[in-house]
Amino acid sequence: MEPGTDQITIIRVAHERMVYEKLEETAREWAGYLQQGSKWFVIDMSTVAFMDSASIGCLMDFYKKTRAIGGRIHLACVQPRIDKMLSIVKAKDLFGIYATVAEAVAALRSA
Repeated sequence: MEPGTDQITIIRVAHERMVYEKLEETAREWAGYLQQGSKWFVIDMSTVAFMDSASIGCLMDFYKKTRAIGGRIHLACVQPRIDKMLSIVKAKDLFGIYATVAEAVAALRSA
């Protein structure tokens, strides 16, 4: 099923550094979206300059839970350093990665 505009949840990451110390808050926020019935997501990564391995694990866990309910996640505004990290751990292929939030939303609408 193709998501409509109102069905896409845009998550704006507020932290410049996605690190272990902030994961509980992030995981709780993202789980809340799933509990509310959201399943189509664009994660705006424009503020994120660093991610540790625990944060990548958190992102992967969110991916698994989203896919389990038939949803999708696209990432937007990914910094080159983060893009490279996602490539190294072979996670990049799991997400649609787009230059802007608008492009990511458009891609979800046409999925």
